[in-house]
Amino acid sequence: MESATIGRYYYKGYILELSCNLDEKTASLNKSDSIYRFILVEEGKGIIKVGDYRQFVIAPSVLCMNEKDKAEWTESIGLKTKSVNFHPRVINNKFDFDMGYDNSNSSESDNQDRWCVRPFVTRDSKFVGIYNIDYTTSNRLSSIISTLNNELLEQKDENWPCRSRTYLLELLFIAGRAYDFYKDQNDFIYQGTSNYLDSTIMYLHMNYNQKITLNDLTSIFHTNKTTLNNYFISTTGLSVMSYLINIRMNVACSMLRNTTLPVSEIYSRTGFKDNGHFGRTFRKVTGYSPLKYRQDNCWMLSN
Repeated sequence: MESATIGRYYYKGYILELSCNLDEKTASLNKSDSIYRFILVEEGKGIIKVGDYRQFVIAPSVLCMNEKDKAEWTESIGLKTKSVNFHPRVINNKFDFDMGYDNSNSSESDNQDRWCVRPFVTRDSKFVGIYNIDYTTSNRLSSIISTLNNELLEQKDENWPCRSRTYLLELLFIAGRAYDFYKDQNDFIYQGTSNYLDSTIMYLHMNYNQKITLNDLTSIFHTNKTTLNNYFISTTGLSVMSYLINIRMNVACSMLRNTTLPVSEIYSRTGFKDNGHFGRTFRKVTGYSPLKYRQDNCWMLSN
């Protein structure tokens, strides 16, 4: 299994520790000990053994394997998976396998990046790196993996390494939100809220890069603006549209911190039509212009 991509046209010989595997009918779990592996189970079911634990897995699900995990399918039927292999320093060059999760010496931006890898490092008797997702999330993750794979294969311009990393960040951001949703369901964090609010929250996280209006949401989820906003404020502390902007800004900040991809690509990837609107919103939320935020926080600029 290839765990890295080699530059062929631009940056010939450059090693990016990021690769994909598509349409794995056997869903092999064999991997190098020096990578994280994100596996999307799109179809089928089976029993997976991770260390001393066994867990029944049914599609759609996500498996987040760290460098220490030893996993194998003991039984399986009709499995179809896609996977992404990466070293944690692809996310942030300060990261390695011994970084842990809680680090008092880390900067705020490092801790924000560390948020993305929680499902890979969190392990206990109740969680071994496997969680269920909904079909909408599965389809979105599958699309991102395919796009990432094409980017790694085509290497169409000098931005291919950064662009590839943005797709990985987007993948982990969406998967991280789905992980939170999985934990929240099991820990009853959303207890007492309306069922459609959970669906609305997931919809926003899956479609933040598209145009979304409050009217769209009230139509999709068969409610009215006042009821929907009141539920959001009581549950999240934010109005619906503020919550959506918060998602978009989190994704944009991650891309600005960890890549040198042009801002024009970043704003279009986060649901904004033009640079002016993106810039005004970004400054209002963060207190910085996008360029100033990148200048102060992007670790790639200091290399």
